[in-house]
Amino acid sequence: MGEYEITFADEDVKGFTLLYYAINHGNNAFLDAAIEGKSDIRHAVPFFSPYTKITPIQFAVLCGNAYAVDKLIAAGEDLLFVDVTNGVTDIGTTVIQQNNVPGAKILAARGYDFSALTIGGGGWTKKQTALEYAESHQYAELAAFLKSVVK
Repeated sequence: MGEYEITFADEDVKGFTLLYYAINHGNNAFLDAAIEGKSDIRHAVPFFSPYTKITPIQFAVLCGNAYAVDKLIAAGEDLLFVDVTNGVTDIGTTVIQQNNVPGAKILAARGYDFSALTIGGGGWTKKQTALEYAESHQYAELAAFLKSVVK
């Protein structure tokens, strides 16, 4: 890719590839080039801890980048991809726990069913629906949005 021979597979010190940077900065032309250049669309990177990871499509949801979400789906990525063995969990849970309203809107527009989502229940936390979680954490805008989409 030029004088310094950077490839789409190269990673920075945190594991981010050029695809992640294109998503984060909303650089759609470079995103398209990264996908066409066969970037690994399942390359997971640590998210908040070394034990939890996200994929490019999940990162796009969290960044509120609907264009990237749609392009990654068109490239064969699965919005509902989960790989618990490698620390990749459900994006809906992450969106709710992060109080990410733009991400919730992107998921809902693509058919994500927040009514089927439960959060917690693992030992020390109470099992809650997405709406209950948002309300209990006083995420007013997120709770209002969930009330409008939960069946």
